[in-house]
Amino acid sequence: MRIHGLRILAVIATFLAFLLVSSAISSNVNAAANGKISGRLINGTTSRPLSGYSVNLYWTDGQTEQPNKSTKTDANGYFEFNSLPIGDNYNYVVYAKYKNVEYTSQNIQLTDKTPSRKYDLKVYETTFDDSILRVESASLVLLDTDKTTQRAFVLETFMIQNPTNKTFLPTTNGPKGPMGLLRFSLPSGADQLTGLGRLANYQMIQTDRGFGTNLPIYPGPNEVTFTYSIPYSVDQSNYNFQLTLPYPTKEFRLLGKEGGPSISSSQLRAGDPVSLWGSRYNLLVGGPFQNRTTLDITFSGLPVNIWTIRPNNPQIWIATAGLIILMLASTLALISRQSKQVSEQTLYNKLLAELASLDNQLSEGKLDQETYNKERAALKETLINLKKLQSKSSAA
Repeated sequence: MRIHGLRILAVIATFLAFLLVSSAISSNVNAAANGKISGRLINGTTSRPLSGYSVNLYWTDGQTEQPNKSTKTDANGYFEFNSLPIGDNYNYVVYAKYKNVEYTSQNIQLTDKTPSRKYDLKVYETTFDDSILRVESASLVLLDTDKTTQRAFVLETFMIQNPTNKTFLPTTNGPKGPMGLLRFSLPSGADQLTGLGRLANYQMIQTDRGFGTNLPIYPGPNEVTFTYSIPYSVDQSNYNFQLTLPYPTKEFRLLGKEGGPSISSSQLRAGDPVSLWGSRYNLLVGGPFQNRTTLDITFSGLPVNIWTIRPNNPQIWIATAGLIILMLASTLALISRQSKQVSEQTLYNKLLAELASLDNQLSEGKLDQETYNKERAALKETLINLKKLQSKSSAA
């Protein structure tokens, strides 16, 4: 059995991978088809345009995918897509593959005021050297415990920085063999491993100590998020485990809900409690840590039910959005606005869609009033936190 709410997580994966607005307005079948998207395909490593390469256009009408379009760059690296429908209901993403790595644009919309948009897509040379990678911030959140199945559910998010002008391309065929993959540690016995965002589209090879993935790490900041569960025995009130940090880590955060199981680690210090989605969370923080540092972590007070998990529960999705907002805020001074991998406006649109979905579920009798009130309050708080972050981003 996979972790609860997989359908919601699949939506997150698509949403974060392509940065598309999933809350759609009703389709306008008579939309004018005179829009244009053009630009150049540029090698970001050499700063030179690339000629003769395929550039593709992924697009949706509302939530319905449309047939992809494709073209080739000219001698100056120029590409152009014409006769595109215009309107808020249409979303476009330009993408290209270079040296076995796919690169995508941000979400593009064409309107009556801006029927033509230019977007230069950058691709990069690759390297197999993972020593270039740095973790700006890593967070582990104890999301939930289920005393019926004796499982703890965990979310981890890493903000990985690649300070070079080459993409790190994980591979098992390089000089390091299996160690050439992008690697993460897991507690012993962890299962139900699920990748979110870009990670959901790549292989994840789990071992007894963690997992490796072929997820490329682009120049600049990269968000990597995944969830898993940890089985524990009925009489195991304290669960001790170790995590090894494979890359230099500037800051590691451990979070657990106030009133839930306790979190502890002798290598971390107490920080100020944080609010993620309608609840206060205790925070332990530490760093910097060298690569291969092993952290000793304890969950105490198991088993405990933190909240009731039901099908299509948005709590895990809200946790991911809230955590990413928190981490983006902490790295705002280090990362430029243009290089953020997570679109704040897209997150805002998705949260609005979740609010509408809650209203529909209440009216259809799929939710009781108490659950509705609790989850609506959590979504509203996350929206408020996101708007605060957007204000800070605009002022930066």
